[in-house]
Amino acid sequence: MINHGGLVFYGGVIGGVIAGLALVWKRRLPVWKTADLVVPGVAIGYALGRIGCFLNGCCFGRPCDLSWAVRFPDWHATGGFPVHPVQLYEFGWALLVYFFFGVALQAS
Repeated sequence: MINHGGLVFYGGVIGGVIAGLALVWKRRLPVWKTADLVVPGVAIGYALGRIGCFLNGCCFGRPCDLSWAVRFPDWHATGGFPVHPVQLYEFGWALLVYFFFGVALQAS
């Protein structure tokens, strides 16, 4: 029933961490240095996923009357009322993490 939603970020993170740790252990790589290299990629992947959530209209925020509130169609679960675009908020935070860790990695 994939077409009815239910896919979440957590399963991918858990599976990715398990697979990543297995690979790090198998190749005897330094865990924390490898994690430092992986973080920017995870952040940009999460940011792109949040854009997908925004385009799909899922994971919306609480009702809001601010100028940047988003209105989904009347048939949407929000009933057409303006809501916080939390998907875009998280997109912004993920981009900040991406650029912060990307710059920190280049500087070191």
